[in-house]
Amino acid sequence: MRSTRSEIRKNAYQAILEGLSEDGGLYVFESLHPNWYQKDLLGKSYSEIAFLCMKELLNEWTEEEIHSVVNASYNSTNFQEKIIGLDQAGQFTYLTLYHGNTFAFKDLALSTLPNLMKVAKERTNNQKHTVILTATSGDTGSAALSGFSKSKDTTVIVLYPNEGVSPFQELQMTNYRKMGHYTLAVDGNFDDCQRLVKELFVSLDPKNLHLSSANSINIGRLIPQVIYYVVAYTKLVEQGEIEFGDKINITVPTGNFGNIYSALVAKRLGVPIQKLIVASNKNNVLTDVFRKEEYLTNRPLHKTISPSMDILVSSNLERFLFDTYGFEFVQKAMLDLKTEGRISLPDLNKASDFSAYYTTEEQTKETIRRVFNTTHYLIDPHTAVAVHAAEEYIQETKDETKMMIVSTANPYKFSRAMTEALDLNPYLNLAEEMHQLEEYSGMPIDPRIKKLLTNSIDRFVVPKEKAFDTVKQIVGEINASH
Repeated sequence: MRSTRSEIRKNAYQAILEGLSEDGGLYVFESLHPNWYQKDLLGKSYSEIAFLCMKELLNEWTEEEIHSVVNASYNSTNFQEKIIGLDQAGQFTYLTLYHGNTFAFKDLALSTLPNLMKVAKERTNNQKHTVILTATSGDTGSAALSGFSKSKDTTVIVLYPNEGVSPFQELQMTNYRKMGHYTLAVDGNFDDCQRLVKELFVSLDPKNLHLSSANSINIGRLIPQVIYYVVAYTKLVEQGEIEFGDKINITVPTGNFGNIYSALVAKRLGVPIQKLIVASNKNNVLTDVFRKEEYLTNRPLHKTISPSMDILVSSNLERFLFDTYGFEFVQKAMLDLKTEGRISLPDLNKASDFSAYYTTEEQTKETIRRVFNTTHYLIDPHTAVAVHAAEEYIQETKDETKMMIVSTANPYKFSRAMTEALDLNPYLNLAEEMHQLEEYSGMPIDPRIKKLLTNSIDRFVVPKEKAFDTVKQIVGEINASH
């Protein structure tokens, strides 16, 4: 694996442990075999496909190491009923990725990353206590806290924007404070939190600790996400919805570009994907990237009802820019982006892999309401953003290729937005909102959600200008204790 900003190369053990390259770049795969995906994957289980996919992407790892990761990641402890789902509703197939312990797609990656790190630490003889520094716009925080909760040698520190996540997302995260982890509500936005994490990585060097990240800047996050696209296509064939070799289109609600970049990796491994549709909310930075060939981050950040996408600096886009232009361009571009908040991307719209659309707040609510009224299928605000984008793409292109919508979160995580969209009473407490939504929709509340509702939010708010020193002090205390 190599960095997006220089000639630095590391093996997969090192890249996963580091998270971010020492030059500030992200690690990418050196090469991908375009004919890896073959018909012999049909009939295999999720775990069997995961093993073969990891074997391809982690080619230095032993089969024993990969088997240990697969067995520890894809089990009934992490996924009680199923790992992914494929639902047909109206004209679309929905790839549902919210069956893990925190009810969002991040569970698939963050049930796996701790096990990847465990193997990497053993292989490199790293016996230091691990501190995971991560920024979240909502879902990564709780998924990281859940995923690493069984790792006795790991402490997780999560920074999230104060009043920038849903009440249930905040309830999930703060529930882990009593377990010795740290959740800091920063008076700022997600980009402030992400910038702080990157600055902390550069400046902190605790002798007794191993620092890493659970954000999708860590390539260990992308590998399990590639897997579910491979599995999803295979299941579509097995269910008779397509013939093997038929192309599909995929629409992904995206803010940090990691989920859709993973789909691109799957395509480069030979999965028959034709077009990837980038679906943005009102923060339409990525729409402008692909339509205007301009990456403009010097703009207002809007708080929306799809908060996990309220992002201006889309970290994983750097990987795609490296693929397109090379590391010398990326090196200069990332510096320009930091100082000027804008870079030009010549000829980027010639990249035939992507189309891009954005969805307003009212369009998001209208889509939730219309999909439920016409199909009796309940989708969360992020999934609604994707549905609207897919509809615009089809209307604009008349493309009749089968469309798969990536459904990223359980609707109950965003009960306030759901009740507003469905014209229900939004002026209730969290539990009442959820029960009202359950009664109206007929979609049962997961028992794990009901159990969490008995707790209260344990918020710790930090001013933006003090967040760096607060985290530095926490890390210093952990370092001293080890």
